[in-house]
Amino acid sequence: DTIHVIFMCHSIYYYLIKGFGNTNLLQQGTWSLFASIAINIVMAFTVQSYFTQRIYTLSPPQMKWWLSGIIGLFVLAHFCFGMETVVYFFIIKDFSRLKEIKFISVLPFGITAILSDVFVATALCFLLASNHSEFEETNLIIHRLIVFAINRCILTSYV
Repeated sequence: DTIHVIFMCHSIYYYLIKGFGNTNLLQQGTWSLFASIAINIVMAFTVQSYFTQRIYTLSPPQMKWWLSGIIGLFVLAHFCFGMETVVYFFIIKDFSRLKEIKFISVLPFGITAILSDVFVATALCFLLASNHSEFEETNLIIHRLIVFAINRCILTSYV
């Protein structure tokens, strides 16, 4: 996360300070802007992989492989399409030409990002809901975790 912030600070400095008054500079992306997107994709992949591993651990034996396998496939696809998008950003660089890669990699990247978040949240909700106990405090914690999973899914899918 720190490297992501450093790259974003460099991008802001490049466009707002170094390029002040230079409109030609605003037409092309800088390396730090595109690198920050790559760092963000790696962070999302790491978090979603962790949740996939948690789903594998919490799943009943008959559902372990197919449930975590499907989710893992979408998480991996999200990572691959994201990195492909970043590579295209580095190749094209010109902001006016970025619309050329919309259907090649950006659209699948966005779709797999939303689907992987939805699958992770749905699996967590079902697995947590199936673990209710007779203790009210435990059920309250499980309910809060379900609400957290739903809120996380809505927030990350919306952003």
